[in-house]
Amino acid sequence: MSDNKVSSPEQTSSPSPEEEDLIRRSIKNKKGDGSFLPPRILRSYKDSLVNPEGFWQDFTVQDPIHTEETNEVASDIEDNMDDDIPVILLSKAEKERIHAPWRSALIIKAFGKSVGFKYMDFKVRFLWKLVGDMQCIDLGSDYFLIRFKLEEDYWKVVNGEPWFINQQFLTICRWSPGFRPSEVKISTTAVWARLPELPIELYDMNMLRRIGNQLGSLLKVDARAMDNERGHFARLCVQIDLEQPLTSRVRIADMIQKIQYEGISAICFECGRVGHRIDSCPSKIAPASPASPRIPEPNPPSTPEEDSSNYGK
Repeated sequence: MSDNKVSSPEQTSSPSPEEEDLIRRSIKNKKGDGSFLPPRILRSYKDSLVNPEGFWQDFTVQDPIHTEETNEVASDIEDNMDDDIPVILLSKAEKERIHAPWRSALIIKAFGKSVGFKYMDFKVRFLWKLVGDMQCIDLGSDYFLIRFKLEEDYWKVVNGEPWFINQQFLTICRWSPGFRPSEVKISTTAVWARLPELPIELYDMNMLRRIGNQLGSLLKVDARAMDNERGHFARLCVQIDLEQPLTSRVRIADMIQKIQYEGISAICFECGRVGHRIDSCPSKIAPASPASPRIPEPNPPSTPEEDSSNYGK
């Protein structure tokens, strides 16, 4: 690589053959809109953990939840200590110091799909099209921590939700002290819901909002639906509760409207819940009992079309 040189405004020399070759090799993955992926800056795992603040100290997001430290004293912790376990107590100043580098970080996870580090790093860089650089750290259990060089990129990602990778919702939350991937449980997610053959007179923002809020919490409406560019179905992005059955139909006046869900690979058509298929639905599997015969299924089995579909009925 050539030495760094500073040229004056008057100098207008053309790039050398070596520089032209470097430029050609550095331009990758050009897309139809003329955009390019941000340059990658490779750092070792040790650099990411031992000295994170060395490169990522340009901004800190002010968050009252994080900045207000508790006034717990060491004696409060010592009262509940197990004598057999060594204890390391942290002062308020120590907590502030070790938390500071991560205050502006986000934790992300692709819902319903296992994603590798390189794939996630590549996809979010392309998806977000950031102005500055970012750092991606694999936390395990398909969770990744993202740190941004520029504050504007942080807010672009936070305010631009929901984000999707290959129809899979990208769960995003702020970093918090003590985060452990194995102890996290996702109870909500955002999905795109389709309204196939929705009558054209119902392509009204107020009506679509009412329908979306019957499915969950409406986040956004596909703009093409409002422009009547895709009249064969409308798309609504809604936040759903994974602990509750999905709504497969809604009644609008005297009409029943079917609902389809994009990007959910495991929907049970028996109970409407996400996370398992109809053949393994807990509501259909009777507990083993030698005293009583197995109760027959009350409903006919699903059709092959239903079993292979990724959408709700």
